Amino acid sequence: MILRPPLARRPIQGRFPVPPSKSIHQRALVLAALAEGPVAIEAEERPGDDVRHLEAAIAALGRWEGGALGVGRERLALDLGHGATGFRFATAVATLRPSGARTLVTGRPALLRRPHRPLRLALERLGGHVVRRPSGAFRVIGGGLVSGRLKIDATLSSQFISALMLIAPRIGGLELEMVGRAVSRPYLRLTQGVLEAFGIEAVVRDDTVSVQAGNPRLAAPLVMEADASSAAPWWAAAALTGGRVTIAGLPWTTGQADRALLPILERMGATLDDGDEITIRGTDERLRAAGEVD
Repeated sequence: MILRPPLARRPIQGRFPVPPSKSIHQRALVLAALAEGPVAIEAEERPGDDVRHLEAAIAALGRWEGGALGVGRERLALDLGHGATGFRFATAVATLRPSGARTLVTGRPALLRRPHRPLRLALERLGGHVVRRPSGAFRVIGGGLVSGRLKIDATLSSQFISALMLIAPRIGGLELEMVGRAVSRPYLRLTQGVLEAFGIEAVVRDDTVSVQAGNPRLAAPLVMEADASSAAPWWAAAALTGGRVTIAGLPWTTGQADRALLPILERMGATLDDGDEITIRGTDERLRAAGEVD
């Protein structure tokens, strides 16, 4: 398929909606399933495919009850589509099912070819049973997880660590030592923030992560902020065309990693306007080079 988007004939102006943050939303879905009592998650816009796949998987697994996730031991198959975050979170959460419950965590072939081994090894060291099938899907058998301390490779993805952080409250807490330079560290801070919103103490240090045992709970509805990854093209369009763009529902206080694009665009000549929501304004002049960017 060849896409032929129209060229911008004038500056891009307006307040634009984007989907809710898939990073925050997926973390909240896991903790909502592990929470005591009902949890309300509110979003103004329809979530993307990755969130909907994980939402369906969590619904199939059930809610925390009597010391396990769900009450049945029937075989389940969870299709996470293309979502690596959902695949890794669902794998970790499936270990919390009643002892002996079997879950097949699968997805599209491209997803199953991606690296997931550090998470599987970490879950096994904690007493879980996760087997990689020839297709790349994971067969997970519920039960057996215990709290502890372990080392985990942090150089491939932060999602392995986030997955363990999210289930840690229900296995008695967890201490993780990150081996190698941790990539995507802002996402670990994001996981920490969602845990704290559910009343769980978590600490992310330079090379260690600790999460305390507890019962996740949420007193008020959790309102999803807009997705910074989806906002980034609009920010770039405003900067490039000399326009002015506000992203609905994305506050300046966001901890999402892609907020890092804003100071780069500002260095190139764009202006960041004051207000409750993130607003960026372009320039009539040619943008400057960004220089070296991490």
